[in-house]
Amino acid sequence: MEAGSGVKDEVILAAYSEIGLKSPPVRRHLEALLLSQIRKQLELNGLPTDTASREQGRLIIEGSDSMRGAEVVAKVFGVASAMPAVRVSADVPTIAQTVVAVAEAIMAPQQSFAINARRTGKHPYTSKAIEVAAGDAVHRVEVLRVQLQTLTRFSEDEEVNEAAQELQQKLEDLQMDMVDLRLTGQGQDGVRFEARLLQKLGYLTGNVSVADFPPTDQDLEVQRLLHDRLGEHLRAVDALVAGDVAAFNALLESKGMGGIGG
Repeated sequence: MEAGSGVKDEVILAAYSEIGLKSPPVRRHLEALLLSQIRKQLELNGLPTDTASREQGRLIIEGSDSMRGAEVVAKVFGVASAMPAVRVSADVPTIAQTVVAVAEAIMAPQQSFAINARRTGKHPYTSKAIEVAAGDAVHRVEVLRVQLQTLTRFSEDEEVNEAAQELQQKLEDLQMDMVDLRLTGQGQDGVRFEARLLQKLGYLTGNVSVADFPPTDQDLEVQRLLHDRLGEHLRAVDALVAGDVAAFNALLESKGMGGIGG
């Protein structure tokens, strides 16, 4: 994952069934036993864990190969389901950006998809809002990216190819306001490049979400500033679609070709 995507780490997310029906003291005892068995099975399969914890009725295991580890954990008696997951800051822009990054890595062009969100804890948004925001982000980015790549790969029209490359560059320049595309997720990214808008939003929401007290006046002021910047960014995206993308589609139409972004 890209460092600028807001992803903190990859984990194994496990759920149980009957244990959740027990009283709190009994449930805590059974959860501890289950975590012990999970650690043991992972170690037997050459997948040692760094930490294993209980959060909001879920078991979170860190330090193992999340893909292989999920297969092992799913077979442990008492586990209802287990899956690889990524931990991100609990704000909708970061969640949407992470969904886009994951989708681009695993989805084939024009492949259908569905997003089902489940929210735990207290957040200023609903699970449906996450589904809508993430789904819209995936769809919008995927359509433009795939269609531009397809055009430049198969079109022999130099004018179209040149215009497509220019539009691609404008999209990347716009993205750089949100997330630094030069980030590698390794080394000294944090000192080489300044934090972009998505990183700042993730840092703010991450700190506020774990604090013991309500947001300070300073937190709220920064939130307002970042919210305004996010609004400017979204308006710039809309303007690019209404202007440059529309002009590119007009060029395609003049060549007897279908437009992009539909």
